[in-house]
Amino acid sequence: MDNLSDENVEHASDLICGLPRKELGYRTPEELFDACLDEIYTALVAEPFGRVKGAYDPLTLPSVSAVG
Repeated sequence: MDNLSDENVEHASDLICGLPRKELGYRTPEELFDACLDEIYTALVAEPFGRVKGAYDPLTLPSVSAVG
């Protein structure tokens, strides 16, 4: 393994990770990852400040005049 370049290892990894898996319904890990990101993005766009723990909500922050 010491004689392999980073590019060779990355190429092999891309080939292996690009293969469909039976246990993933013959989809690739990348397809499932992209689908998960799409679901997260859709949920955040549909309800940008709701139900996401720790989400920034400017409506619940105290106003500057109330702080001082």
